[in-house]
Amino acid sequence: MVLGAEQLKKINEAKQSIEVSEEMKSISDDEVKLTVQEEQYIIDSTETEQDAQMVREAAILAKKKKIATQKAKASVNRSVPAEKLFHRPSYGYMSATATYHTRDAYRFLLGRNPRTIVRNNQKVRQTRIVGLFEAANAVKNIEVGHQQGCYYATWTLVKIERQMKKIRELFSISQEQTDTMIKNATNLVFEPFLSRSPTTVTLDFRSSYAFHFSDLLTQYDTLLRSVLSYRLHSIVSSEDYRLIELKMGTPLRELFHLTDTWEFVGREVVDEKNTKLQDIEHRLGVLPDEILSGKLQPTIAKVSQISLGGKGDE
Repeated sequence: MVLGAEQLKKINEAKQSIEVSEEMKSISDDEVKLTVQEEQYIIDSTETEQDAQMVREAAILAKKKKIATQKAKASVNRSVPAEKLFHRPSYGYMSATATYHTRDAYRFLLGRNPRTIVRNNQKVRQTRIVGLFEAANAVKNIEVGHQQGCYYATWTLVKIERQMKKIRELFSISQEQTDTMIKNATNLVFEPFLSRSPTTVTLDFRSSYAFHFSDLLTQYDTLLRSVLSYRLHSIVSSEDYRLIELKMGTPLRELFHLTDTWEFVGREVVDEKNTKLQDIEHRLGVLPDEILSGKLQPTIAKVSQISLGGKGDE
């Protein structure tokens, strides 16, 4: 892949120390000028005015950078070499691992496409279920839409964050209720279920939301493991186990499904309020005033952008 001049400029700026970046911003164009000799050399060594202007801008930038470096040096230790002011580490990609022991959690990894099955000699239509990897890929695109100013992307991320908060609260309540149910059923204390061949997944997502999704799925797996040992010995009934799964699995499925309910809508479409917007509102809902005004914003999206190479920690 060949990078353009603008992309290379952004990469180089990201490598600058905060001190250099601040000094570069403080220097006005009027402070940095070419000498008569430098200007004449540029004219003599280029064939067109466009080429001359490019060389002129590069020369001014080099001078500006030199001045900024000299000023920035005064802000750091004296013994620091000047070139180290341009070796600032970039943000990068991060990975994690997760291990799942239950088949219910494993099914969440895969998701399900729509299909028709035969059950009791009757055809049954099963709907689409969004799995972890599908949700992770989709939410990355939603974040891009949010960064590009799509109101519906912003609203979707806000709804995702609200749903995640709700699920965490439900997990806490459900774990307490499950522990009480087990104590009432037996005096024995079993270790959580351990699979002989659990599924270990390397998580190299591009979105912070996806890591949160996986964390919630791990909590779901942990809760079911705490019950499964008792179910396998008929201390807890299959019906009770399935009720626990539904109580936590349903909101988790709803969370992943949220990533499947979004489409990019340009701001101009929303602002014009034409018939096209009415069709969109019929499919995606009417945007809340807090989203339109910018008062309501997702909180994780900003962190996700920084961790993957957006604005730094200035």
